[in-house]
Amino acid sequence: MKNWMMLLLVCLGWQMQAQETLCDFTYTVGTQEEFEVAIPTTGNSLPLMVPLYAVTYVGAYMMEDSCFSGPCTHVVYNSILVDTVTTCIDYVLTDSLTGEMDTLNCCFDQVWDGTTQSWLRISSPVGIEELQAEGLGDDKIYDLMGRELPEAPIGQIYIQNRKRYFRFE
Repeated sequence: MKNWMMLLLVCLGWQMQAQETLCDFTYTVGTQEEFEVAIPTTGNSLPLMVPLYAVTYVGAYMMEDSCFSGPCTHVVYNSILVDTVTTCIDYVLTDSLTGEMDTLNCCFDQVWDGTTQSWLRISSPVGIEELQAEGLGDDKIYDLMGRELPEAPIGQIYIQNRKRYFRFE
C-alpha cells in the first residue's frame, strides 16, 4: 500500500502545472450505492490549498459536507443508483509568497464503470479563478428606485456604473 501511494504521489508531482486545483488531488473509492471522495490538503512546494465544502449532485439530490479547512472524506449515498455524478469543492488557496488568500471552486464529473466496479473521472477539473462582472461600464444613469434616467439629475443622488453620485449646480 505504501509503495502504491508513493507511486501516486510521484506521478502527481510529474504532472504539476500552474493551473492545478484541489480537484486534481482527490480520489474516489467505494461502491455505486455508497462511495467516498477523499479530499486532501496540499503542501510542500505546492501552493497551500485547503477544502472548505464538498458537494456532490446525484440526480436531483445534493449532498454536502464541511471540511473545516482540513483533509476530509466526503461520503455520498447513491440510493437511486445513478451512474454519473458531479462533485464540486470550495477551497481556500493561499499564496506562499504574499500570503494572500482566495476562495475558489472546482468541479469534476464521474461515471460508474460496471466492468471495473469503480468510479472513473470523465471530465477534467475546471477551476474558477474569479468571477468577472459584465456590463459595468454602460454609463446608464438610474435613480435610487432603479429607474433609468435620460441625464444626471441636479441636487439628487443617482447611480452610474454601479456607483452613487450627487450632482451640484
